[in-house]
Amino acid sequence: MKLYISKFILGLMILSVQFISAQNLSKSQFKVKGNCEMCQSRIETAAKKAGAKTAVYSIDLQTLTIETDRDVSTDEILKKVADAGHDNEKFKSTDDTYKALPGCCHYERNLQPSSAEAHQHHTKNGNEFYVKGNCASCKARIEKAAKAAGADSAEWSAEKQTVTLNFDASKTSSDKVLKAIADAGHDNEKYKTSDEVYKNLPGCCLYDRSIPFGEANPNVHFEEGAKHNDHALHQPTVADTHEPSEKKIDGVVITGSKAATALSKKEAGLVFNIDKKELLKAACCNLSESFETNATVDVSFSNAVTGT
Repeated sequence: MKLYISKFILGLMILSVQFISAQNLSKSQFKVKGNCEMCQSRIETAAKKAGAKTAVYSIDLQTLTIETDRDVSTDEILKKVADAGHDNEKFKSTDDTYKALPGCCHYERNLQPSSAEAHQHHTKNGNEFYVKGNCASCKARIEKAAKAAGADSAEWSAEKQTVTLNFDASKTSSDKVLKAIADAGHDNEKYKTSDEVYKNLPGCCLYDRSIPFGEANPNVHFEEGAKHNDHALHQPTVADTHEPSEKKIDGVVITGSKAATALSKKEAGLVFNIDKKELLKAACCNLSESFETNATVDVSFSNAVTGT
């Protein structure tokens, strides 16, 4: 029995350690060129040797998805992947290394990166990083997340789809700041936000995740900043509902008035003359046929007692 309890406790401890370890891992996805299963094995092996806890390469999507400890540099991992012979969105393999690959592994190098994207990568400053977003609310969210992660200043450009960071390297790092931005819902060149967080963004902030980093975002807009604050519910106007405008009344002249429920004494007296028998007949028959006290009574809008 004691042995069983000891094994149970040991199992719980192992699971706890694994759970805590998983909580400290960061998941990232990058574009990496490759052709076949040999490429897949080579890329995943290089990534793991460089410090990735897990590495999964998709031949169809041409992407490498890795999980790393927060203190491991993804740049270093991609550098090792390039050294192994595979161009990626950050580093390019040398011609000699590429030519030394088996024939089946010779991917088309002119497809990644494109000339336009390569030019933009070369002109980007060292403290500038690609971050996706659509609007003024995205800008506020990105900059707020960056500053909360330790950046002294953060300026996001919708046109360039980049954030420019200034920070004290002894207090924080670009990896930490970009991770915080991804946690807030914005894909960037180092980290990708989870699908759940992305779907919870306001509708105007749902950027196109398929657009490569460095390319212009056709969905950029800033109109909503002047119309509402923090995506408050928009109040419909007459124009929004397409309803015709109401007619304007300049004035009203009162020619007479009467209480809506007024009864004269004469009318009240006549009402009291209707006995129970007549009331029962009124419940079952047409009024004009039931009231024997007055043959002129009908169900029109005239007085049901006097007939007028």
